[in-house]
Amino acid sequence: MFPFVIPRLPSLPRSVVAGPSFARRFGAFSPTCVRRYAPTTQPEQGAEQGDAYERLASSLDSQSADVEAVLTMERTRRFFPDKAYAPWSQSVDNREFSGRQRKSRRILGPSKKVAMQVDPFQLNQIDPLDEYRNIQLLNEYVTETGRIVRRAQSLLTWRSQRRMGKAIRRAKAMGLIPVWSKVKNERMMVGPSVTLNK
Repeated sequence: MFPFVIPRLPSLPRSVVAGPSFARRFGAFSPTCVRRYAPTTQPEQGAEQGDAYERLASSLDSQSADVEAVLTMERTRRFFPDKAYAPWSQSVDNREFSGRQRKSRRILGPSKKVAMQVDPFQLNQIDPLDEYRNIQLLNEYVTETGRIVRRAQSLLTWRSQRRMGKAIRRAKAMGLIPVWSKVKNERMMVGPSVTLNK
């Protein structure tokens, strides 16, 4: 079909083809491995095949050295021109690349089983949304800057946390509690409660 022959690429060790990460995990093909598993041949063929295996081993030696050079280059941290660096980033310890820094996962709060045993609204069967006028209660779930306390801190169930947030936002919209701070005046805290007045 084709009038020409497609040339074959020279065979390389799998570690070189796969890249330095593969070589780090599994190691490059070692020349000692080639020499160890070289087949024992007849005396008349031994010289030619022995030379072939020696050439293969020497080429693998050079390729493994290349892979090692790539690995050391990958481990070294790269510095880019026209970018500011702190003086301590040029020290020997900081020039070695320690890998990608992964952020720790956010703490989302207790599991459902624990939250059901700790959540006061769940235990007393109170809907937090009905308590939007209970300023003293809402004040417990607001930070100093007026933000809603996270579930990891409040230890409420997902449902109670959601409805408590809605109650706090409703109270802020109605002007019952300040938007950017906690309620600090004790006289402001007195407010009617739907649940307690039933």
